[in-house]
Amino acid sequence: KSLEWVIWNGDSSTLEKNGKILEPIGEAIAPDRIDIVIVPTLHATRDGHRLGQGGGSYDRALSQISAWRIGLIYSGELTIEPFPVEPHDMKLSAIATPDLIVRFTN
Repeated sequence: KSLEWVIWNGDSSTLEKNGKILEPIGEAIAPDRIDIVIVPTLHATRDGHRLGQGGGSYDRALSQISAWRIGLIYSGELTIEPFPVEPHDMKLSAIATPDLIVRFTN
């Protein structure tokens, strides 16, 4: 299934459960209108690779847009140890932890 992009204003009452994750609901917007995407991230490397849920949905969707891709993680989820990546894996533009913001050059 492909992702559908919607504007989210931060109001959690606009979320509905779809499977095991919460998703914003609203009118779909065109991919060329997207400036920034907060990407679900479990772990990230210091060179911008992210570990997600393993389904590839975000990698496929992110390959179709030119928006900034930001992963929000806790400090302990930023690793210096590399993990396996695939050719289709999309790198993040930046990661943000409570203590640090790292911008990557992709």
